[in-house]
Amino acid sequence: MKTISFDEVFQKAYDMNVDDSCKNRYESSKCLAVDIWDHQQSKIDELQARIDDLQAHSLMLREAANSWTYSEGEKNILISQADDLDRILKGNKDD
Repeated sequence: MKTISFDEVFQKAYDMNVDDSCKNRYESSKCLAVDIWDHQQSKIDELQARIDDLQAHSLMLREAANSWTYSEGEKNILISQADDLDRILKGNKDD
């Protein structure tokens, strides 16, 4: 799927809605708002999917740290990486 800018979505939705329904400005405005909402929501959904992937990765690091195949030093590194991911996801980059 090609990523398009907000300006492109707005212009496309505006052109389509104004051309198709000039006589009913309320409906045109409503359609424009829905198109813009859908575009912004798709961005949110994409970001949420990335967050979910990072949370799953953090969980995988913690589970790997419980494995008997890693030394204590390696386990500490895995847990530290998971902690770093969790802090970043919570917005506490410097803690």
